[in-house]
Amino acid sequence: MRHYRCVNTISVVILSLLGAALVGEGAAQVGPNRETLRRYLTNQIGYSDQDWRDVLAGRSVAKNLETSDSVDVSIFGAVRIRGRARDLAEQIREIDVFERKLNIVDVGRFSDVPRRRDLDALELHESDANDLRDCRPGDCELQLSEEAMLQFDARVDWDGANALAQATRIYQDVLFETLRAYRVGGVDALGTYADRNPPTPITEEVHGLAHPLDTPVPIPGLTRFLREYPRSSLPGAHDFFYWNVGDFGMKPTTRLNQVVIQPFPAGVAGLPGLRYVIATRQIYANHYFSATLELRTLVDDDGEDDAFFLLYATRSRITGLSGYFKGLLRAIVKRRARSGMERYLTNTQTVVESPRPRR
Repeated sequence: MRHYRCVNTISVVILSLLGAALVGEGAAQVGPNRETLRRYLTNQIGYSDQDWRDVLAGRSVAKNLETSDSVDVSIFGAVRIRGRARDLAEQIREIDVFERKLNIVDVGRFSDVPRRRDLDALELHESDANDLRDCRPGDCELQLSEEAMLQFDARVDWDGANALAQATRIYQDVLFETLRAYRVGGVDALGTYADRNPPTPITEEVHGLAHPLDTPVPIPGLTRFLREYPRSSLPGAHDFFYWNVGDFGMKPTTRLNQVVIQPFPAGVAGLPGLRYVIATRQIYANHYFSATLELRTLVDDDGEDDAFFLLYATRSRITGLSGYFKGLLRAIVKRRARSGMERYLTNTQTVVESPRPRR
């Protein structure tokens, strides 16, 4: 059974109820970072006072947020982690190592200048290969452009002994070309998923995800960088690409992602403890999600020297489904989203708080 240290939670409750200063060794101080986050989580996200106390005590708390569009799924989570925000940012820079610690086995980080061989370890699932055999524009079980579908039709000998290997190589080629196009032309170069009628323009899906309340303070520089990439720059930030295979519902889902790490060494007005905002943008997914944007906000805890808060907002669009299956999948995702987010936050907390081996 996992045990959590409750750091000054009783002090926090007494301070909030009585508005008095608690004098004594180890007393928690309510500074600007805690107060800004408390107001943000309770007023904007819908956390209760007990939720906030749970976060302060080191317990993960996640919420399913209401969305205006039935194809959108939005989740928000928060946890307090003992350690430094820099520790988590450094581990995310080594995303392939980090996600394996979180039990995501199939993951690979692209080189700083991506190379085709960075995808050599990515395997096409046999069930996806079987679906590709009958894939046609307007009727395909994988999210692909029409051009990509035609490549599988023309280049794979589906009756041959090497059909799976051939399809895997083409699949890797398609993903690498998708990444290359994005790095040259940004979101506008991602084209259209042609697996259903009508087709799904990816540009519209991606640009429809950003929400101003996903971070406790505005982040105009990062927002502009994502909107205008690659035409815009973000001084001091670091970005890279990676792929992974996750289980989000009924089928293993392959994703290509861009990660952007923006540091805030001096914080910002109203939130002096802000240290990083880390964005993960989905460039491609073969199932379910036409677009996903994740934002991690890392804020120092001014109640204790060596701790920080991780706020995690994720928004996804589920399209290409119809009728009963659309409602079923959305119900599955929403049902699993909250517990999955809390499990992810708790696992991240465990990884960061565990001593890292010396090199």
